[in-house]
Amino acid sequence: MIIDCHTHTPRPDAIVNIGPDGKPLLPYSYSVGIHPWDAAKATDTDMERICSLAESPNVIAIGETGLDAIHRDSLPRQEELFRRHIDLSERLHKPLILHVVRSIDDILAIHKETHPTQAWIIHGFRGKPQQARQLTKAGLYLSFGERFNPESITSTPPEQRLIETDTSNLLIETIAANTGISPALAASNLTSVLNRQNVSTP
Repeated sequence: MIIDCHTHTPRPDAIVNIGPDGKPLLPYSYSVGIHPWDAAKATDTDMERICSLAESPNVIAIGETGLDAIHRDSLPRQEELFRRHIDLSERLHKPLILHVVRSIDDILAIHKETHPTQAWIIHGFRGKPQQARQLTKAGLYLSFGERFNPESITSTPPEQRLIETDTSNLLIETIAANTGISPALAASNLTSVLNRQNVSTP
């Protein structure tokens, strides 16, 4: 049973994030992608490597990818790679895990434009309740970690709440207790995401 939707530490109850140099080794489950922070130095060969890794049966999600406006100089390249990750997610029917910083409007615009059939997960969400409502209304899932806005959790429909450890030293059970999102609910929601096939989004 996978509870933790995003971590960098291999564990059997988690989706482990790796980049183009990673190896998706059994028995763990993985997501593969090029982080927006690495967009400026990422090569087409790196993206080809991601596409190859993504074919592995124990790679169950794509990402993390997305947009980070703090790294403004690389935004055009970030968006280019983001769109390639979207295509990969759709082609392989695997959900997309997103790193989003100061770019929610752009993410929503691209989501509306591309009409993805696969679920999009905003990982490490710390935004305001209004943003949570915007994102969930559009069909996106929100994953909460060590730091979060409590009002944003209550503004997120229970069926769209996920939890994660990311780089935290906290146990996923501790994050579940802190957020009030039960491991059972998080696991059930993540199972729904992973079993999703061609489902239209708003």
